[in-house]
Amino acid sequence: MIFIMIHYSSPFDLSGNIGKAYNYEMSRLPNDDDWMCFTDADTCFLTSNYGRQLQIIVDMYPNTGMFTCLTNRVGQVRQCYERTISDNPDIRFHRKIALELANTRPYEVEDLGIAISGHMMLIKKATWNANKFSEEGILGVDNKISRKLLMKGYKILLMRGVYIFHYYRFNEDVKQKMHLKILNNGNH
Repeated sequence: MIFIMIHYSSPFDLSGNIGKAYNYEMSRLPNDDDWMCFTDADTCFLTSNYGRQLQIIVDMYPNTGMFTCLTNRVGQVRQCYERTISDNPDIRFHRKIALELANTRPYEVEDLGIAISGHMMLIKKATWNANKFSEEGILGVDNKISRKLLMKGYKILLMRGVYIFHYYRFNEDVKQKMHLKILNNGNH
């Protein structure tokens, strides 16, 4: 019996090439059946048992191209809880949502069939071996990999019982991208 493991990473690349950082992290996985859960640095799991929940889901759907989850704020509103961007900054409010979803529909998934926002991407090494991340900057890497997977017939499943908090420019305009310019020139 093969032990399948989920690894977790929030990669960062000083040159702004996030795809390169994703590919590096994937290359370090020891087994083709292992999975990597990439999260943005401004996200947070809100339940204590999220690792077991993700493990059960990947065991239930082992041939999935990629998984993502619900959140409070992200560019693709189909990944937002109730398909609405939340302006509520109270982490306790979001924890209640996470707990409710984990308790009422822990393993429920939805086939999205669209390119996703990459606040959380869960991908198997075997899938990545045939579908590397684009190494062209920081923007759109999540969209490119998900489109590539969809074009090749893989499913992208939304885990409807998994909810993570995403800062996603709470104090800034969601369309503001100054943080990407700061990354490239080294300023704070």
